Amino acid sequence: VYIHPGTESNTSCRSNGSTWICDEIEAGFYGTEVQLSMTTSDTAGISYYDSAMDALMYAYPPSLSIYHPNCGPKTALDDFTWRCIEIDQGPGADKIDPVISMDMGPGNVAQIAYLYDVSADTNRTLKTAKFVSSGGNCGQDYRFISTPPYSELIFRWQCTTITVIDYDSPYIAGLPSLKIDPQGFAIIAYAQDHGGPVSLNLTYPAQRIGGPVGSYSFEEIDLPVDTTLELALNSAGLGLIGYKEKYVSGEFRIAWQQFSLHLPLVR
Repeated sequence: VYIHPGTESNTSCRSNGSTWICDEIEAGFYGTEVQLSMTTSDTAGISYYDSAMDALMYAYPPSLSIYHPNCGPKTALDDFTWRCIEIDQGPGADKIDPVISMDMGPGNVAQIAYLYDVSADTNRTLKTAKFVSSGGNCGQDYRFISTPPYSELIFRWQCTTITVIDYDSPYIAGLPSLKIDPQGFAIIAYAQDHGGPVSLNLTYPAQRIGGPVGSYSFEEIDLPVDTTLELALNSAGLGLIGYKEKYVSGEFRIAWQQFSLHLPLVR
């Protein structure tokens, strides 16, 4: 259900006099996390888990008529107004974990962090999905074209495996926390299992600090910790992470980043 401010006469979820409207995007049973982000034009994008298909999904109101709406609230003519697409799915015994984190970056580019259980390798991996419009490897979407067969399947998202966070089942639980910095790089805080103790880790594209394109940088922030965490970035792209330490009566901590200070040599 998508709840938003409105003034039209809609009594689906409110009492008379309320300024909130509730619209059904898609019916079914979903996971524990629903993530919503807004574009600069105040358009919502929603990522969620579909338990029936074991799939990471994304719902959006299409701005181009070539992308046919297939979900969401209907018009007076009984036509859908949103489009719901599958970003990634667990084939066979592989599983998408129902915890996800999403943010909207510069240029209204959405990025999602999620966990993926690989049965053949018996591990849980951290993955990302980034909207690239075309030429991706996931996020299949149909669009209309002017020649037969008048529609084509394109992949509008790029899915990337970042790292393994746990090698032994039962896997650690926990929500990855993704934020996008002013340059459009996704920064992800996550919990990493070390065969017993759990560490608080951070990862981001190495290109963010002048490294090679396509690789990732990793930092271990603290250990041992619980799997509860949340990341925020300030206007300069510096990180702050709220998390809970392990064993010390659930002590709450915050880790914060500062600029490096390079002092001149004094002789």
